Amino acid sequence: MGAANPRLSGPDEGRAILAHQRGDDDATLAAARRAIALDQENFRARALAASLLRDRGQLDDARRTARFVTVAPQLLAWAWDHPTTSPTARVVLDGTDLGFTRGFYGAEEGEGGQIRLAP
Repeated sequence: MGAANPRLSGPDEGRAILAHQRGDDDATLAAARRAIALDQENFRARALAASLLRDRGQLDDARRTARFVTVAPQLLAWAWDHPTTSPTARVVLDGTDLGFTRGFYGAEEGEGGQIRLAP
């Protein structure tokens, strides 16, 4: 595969967003994963996929998908503006809190597991 080209991932990102609006989570996840494969820095597709994985209870997959240092600020801001579900009664700041929190840095390994730091 050649160098990442954001324009190549755009159509799949669009398909993911449309599928999500239709309520088709399987199609959303498939299209978001295709977009990420074409462009690792596609933060919108990454945020959408990570949020859906979290909503499905696939927390390790959600953390792996959300963890991408170069796009963390954009990913977090986009997820905040485009929630996939309402927050649960308890939000854990471990990388699965996409769209539920604001003002934290991306998740990183800390003592005892994933943590999120505030500036």
